[in-house]
Amino acid sequence: MDAQAPGSQTHAAWEARLGRMAAVATQWQARTIEVPPVDEGSPLAGDNQVGVHVSSVAWYALAVATEHLDFCLTAIRETQTLYPTAYLTVLRTGLLSASNAVWILSPSRRRTRQERTLRIQADDLRSQIAMVRSATALTAAQTEIQSADLAHLQQRQEHLQESANHLGITEQVARMKLNNTMVITTVADQLHAGDDPVVASGVQLLWRTGSAVAHAQRSHAIRRLARDHNRRNVDGTTTARLRGDLVHDVGPAAAAVALTLSEGFRLYDERRQNPRR
Repeated sequence: MDAQAPGSQTHAAWEARLGRMAAVATQWQARTIEVPPVDEGSPLAGDNQVGVHVSSVAWYALAVATEHLDFCLTAIRETQTLYPTAYLTVLRTGLLSASNAVWILSPSRRRTRQERTLRIQADDLRSQIAMVRSATALTAAQTEIQSADLAHLQQRQEHLQESANHLGITEQVARMKLNNTMVITTVADQLHAGDDPVVASGVQLLWRTGSAVAHAQRSHAIRRLARDHNRRNVDGTTTARLRGDLVHDVGPAAAAVALTLSEGFRLYDERRQNPRR
């Protein structure tokens, strides 16, 4: 793997953009150390009154996305190395988490914000239950712990079902699944509605590219091999060098996270303030 990207004017422009993004990400990271107060009488305060804590779920998503963006940009700056795939894996989580926050906070209707939050919580609980159940070959003591964990998670699921019933949601909480690609697509279309449709499509492509990297799919590498660094081996095979791509991969992926995060923080601040004050 080749960790050095070729120099060019475009590459330099993206380096400058990353520097500006890094400065903002550092500010966001400092901000997420403390949870900002939710004003009484604000939209978020009203959202939180039915057992579905919209503000907490949204803020957690913003904090996780900020952590991943800040980590990525800090690593690039400190190492001065453009790793071929690792940054895209980190930015994939950042894009998903930031999109979750915007997806929750953007609807004007309280019921929609609550329902989306509930769906994220339900999907999280379903995944936790599946994880606990997947443990096998346990000792008697471990089996007892597993049963207690399952009982606790199922109790939380029942409480969440009560919240769903209160909201008039007919779907069973235990069967709810969150389609991450749908969330990414919805948010990208919303954020870039006034742009060329290709921009929103590009964000979706970055999400799928990050997924390919996170699953170590060779298809990602094959399309990015440095053909000019091919080496012919004695057995007749060819070894090619994989290098990072700031212009087409890392830069746009970081920008997508930063733009989504910016909108998420804007929405959170708007929803947490009492408009009558």
